[in-house]
Amino acid sequence: MEAPSISVVMPVFNGAAHLAEALDSVLVQSLPAARVVVVDDGSTDGSAALLQHYGDRITLVSQTNHGQAHARRTGAAAAGGELIAFIDQDDLWDADKLARQVDLMQRFPEAGATYCDHRRIDADGKLLAATGSGYGLRGSGRILDALLRGNFILSASLVMIRRSAYEAAGGFLPQRGFWADDYSLWLRTAAHAPILYQAETLVSYRQHANNTSGDRYEQARGDIQALEELCAHLRAADMTGALPAARRALRDACIGTAMLARQRGEWRQALRHRVAAWRT
Repeated sequence: MEAPSISVVMPVFNGAAHLAEALDSVLVQSLPAARVVVVDDGSTDGSAALLQHYGDRITLVSQTNHGQAHARRTGAAAAGGELIAFIDQDDLWDADKLARQVDLMQRFPEAGATYCDHRRIDADGKLLAATGSGYGLRGSGRILDALLRGNFILSASLVMIRRSAYEAAGGFLPQRGFWADDYSLWLRTAAHAPILYQAETLVSYRQHANNTSGDRYEQARGDIQALEELCAHLRAADMTGALPAARRALRDACIGTAMLARQRGEWRQALRHRVAAWRT
């Protein structure tokens, strides 16, 4: 069976420290991508100059800074191909990442997307954890209900999605906060099609002082945004059967976020989230 065309999308903002290593891991794939789209989202460090050295091995799109979701959306629009894979500027792919995920997608043509396991590394590439399975059980198949209980797809770097599924879900929505962008897309994709978990460790997810993965309150606010977007999408797509579960998840997220706001001493925000929960 002929392999489908693959595009890779990488958003970049001030990522010079790890950018070359991440991009090189894409360019040495055993199954090469037809196009590697790198979106420089207004970097002010040495990222833009570094990217120039790759010449025609990448498709470089430069824009003023609009945020990660907007950059991913721009990259997906510029990419061709039946399949889209995403990678962040500081993560690394194993050399057979694309080949293994394409094989799975070909064997299960009804799947809209797949995501793999990951290992955790530090800023210097030192292994912190050999697997991400410690984060809990991974959903596979029709996983919308599981995703409503929390985002277990830790990074977009793990994901390969069919273009048809990406477009049916509405793609990345550029006007929302950082914490909402990928979780929102996985929720909307799962409403339309199965998402398969591939129990293979194919990605090194980098944790360091400059990445954004620590503020529980901001993450909780992002969850609310993602769930609001899911509810709006379900109504627009006339998929109202899934709305009650989505609204319950939104209510619970508002209550949980109110508790986090209260712990921070932000009483007005806590009240606002409690009112939102009541209205939901």
